[in-house]
Amino acid sequence: MKRTLLVAFILLIGQIAFVQKKIPTLYENDPNALNIDVKDAYKYIGKVVIVHDSIYSAKIYQDSIAVCQVGKKTNTPRLMFIYLNKSQAPLEQKYVHAFQANKVWIKGIVLGTEESPLIISYGLDYFSLTK
Repeated sequence: MKRTLLVAFILLIGQIAFVQKKIPTLYENDPNALNIDVKDAYKYIGKVVIVHDSIYSAKIYQDSIAVCQVGKKTNTPRLMFIYLNKSQAPLEQKYVHAFQANKVWIKGIVLGTEESPLIISYGLDYFSLTK
């Protein structure tokens, strides 16, 4: 049962990431991308946004998927950020520490629901670290 749910979850993430490839990268000038606060992400479901904030928790699954909570721990609803590693090198714990030690820029479509907004990034063109 757990394995079936995990496979279904990974397939869903893959489909969403495929749709997200049509978004201009973080470094391209995109007049349609809205700069928003993490706490307001639930208001922008289905819109292309850019958020800049810190990650307070992150966990790596299958050496290629990082699931992160963005913003302050007290934010409600919390914005979940899923980073899909495109490179052949596996994600390691040092990446989690780098995510948590820096502020991040994330660009993508806000998915999910008002209770649990979600952004999926499948590469560094949509995600970057800042000090």
